[in-house]
Amino acid sequence: MCGRFCLQTPIANWAQQHFPGFVDEIQSVEHVGRFNIAPTQNVPVLVKAERSSPVSISELRWGVLPSWSADHASGSGLINARSETVELKPTFKDAFTKRRCLVLTDGFFEWKREGRRRYPYFIESAHQKPFVMAGLWEEPIKHGIGEGAARSFAILTKTASDAISDLHDRMPVILDSSEYETWLDPSIQQLSILRDLLRTSSQEPLCKRPVSTFVNQVSNEGPQCLEGAEERQQREVQQRLF
Repeated sequence: MCGRFCLQTPIANWAQQHFPGFVDEIQSVEHVGRFNIAPTQNVPVLVKAERSSPVSISELRWGVLPSWSADHASGSGLINARSETVELKPTFKDAFTKRRCLVLTDGFFEWKREGRRRYPYFIESAHQKPFVMAGLWEEPIKHGIGEGAARSFAILTKTASDAISDLHDRMPVILDSSEYETWLDPSIQQLSILRDLLRTSSQEPLCKRPVSTFVNQVSNEGPQCLEGAEERQQREVQQRLF
């Protein structure tokens, strides 16, 4: 976890509500609803390069490619970082103190094995509203060449809540709106403050529901990814009839 998620909510509209006057050129961000976001794909996330910089929306590649990586074109990178050990890992510890981001989502997917098959579930807010996952970003630099081709990010995870622990033992760290600006501020580098944010992360109630196996295929996209299995079967029958 987290290996696939959904983003239908226009991130610029959401950002305007939480960062009025601070998000740079958010109206120029073109948003297309995404229902099956997967590693290696580019995702709009909120970042703040410096304390004095405005919050901005950037397209980052999902899967951190470390600054010392020699090849930015291949490999999925590291899509998750364990919140309990992030400050100790060479790949993440510098980003944890200096380069943090907000990853907006309407929910994420997990799979449950039954016999030889794995069935997908969609996990969302019990209030059916978008929420924010804590992330880290990296700007790869290949020694002697300069800036790498793509910024990348990873999602922080923690022990799963009781509501979804039967699907997976990990879940994303979800932040409260009161924590957004502190998490984004690169001038805040005290580990004690950052640890507290992770420990007291949002207790946003989550719920899960089974969805069609349509989402299993990474190349599949669209609202069908969120359909219930029975709903999808009924629609397919109707299509065959007409």
